[in-house]
Amino acid sequence: MSTNTLLVLGDFKFEVFKCPLLQIGVQNGYTWGEQPSLGGAPKWHFMGLEAETWDLSGIAYPELSGPEPLAKLREEAKKGKPLRLIDGLGKNLGKWLIKSISENIDSLDQKGT
Repeated sequence: MSTNTLLVLGDFKFEVFKCPLLQIGVQNGYTWGEQPSLGGAPKWHFMGLEAETWDLSGIAYPELSGPEPLAKLREEAKKGKPLRLIDGLGKNLGKWLIKSISENIDSLDQKGT
């Protein structure tokens, strides 16, 4: 794997210079069920783990990665199947889903793009 690669999701590479990651947010959830009890406070029972979610934030540089830097990521999402996630050291982080992609355009060039 290239020394410039931070993560690979399916065929999409998050790279240091073309599409660097600025932040990774990880969320873990835990499900608890409430069971009423006669004459006392309700009891809580651990029901299990929720799916871990990751939020990836970064910058795509069209001048380095092409005119539509997120097009390849959108194509990966349209496959409708879990994608293998590999870190920059080659460690397999398992299969993950793309649930959404959002894009913010902070500046426009002379052509308005």
